[in-house]
Amino acid sequence: MTGLIVGNRAFVSCERDSEIAALAYGVIRNGLLVVESVETDGRFRQQGLGRKTVGGLIGWARRAGAHAACLQVVVDNTPARALYASLGFSRELYRYHYRRKPHEPR
Repeated sequence: MTGLIVGNRAFVSCERDSEIAALAYGVIRNGLLVVESVETDGRFRQQGLGRKTVGGLIGWARRAGAHAACLQVVVDNTPARALYASLGFSRELYRYHYRRKPHEPR
């Protein structure tokens, strides 16, 4: 699957106790870093690992020539929004609203 990603890409992780505790990946297209799949294992939260991981990804992207970054976050994910705000993500560009019909029995 990762071979289908077009553009410069990187996977960054942080370890604790010989385990991957946090990870993220991103891809650069036209000078824009798109941050994806940021995850911190619940056992290792509140230790700054998400910040360290995403910060590492941003550092890689800068060295690779990116001049801006974007990401998606669920609006009610308060910890993630606080993390991203601390890393300089302060402007909301779009707000998506998804709706679907209730499941109809067949």
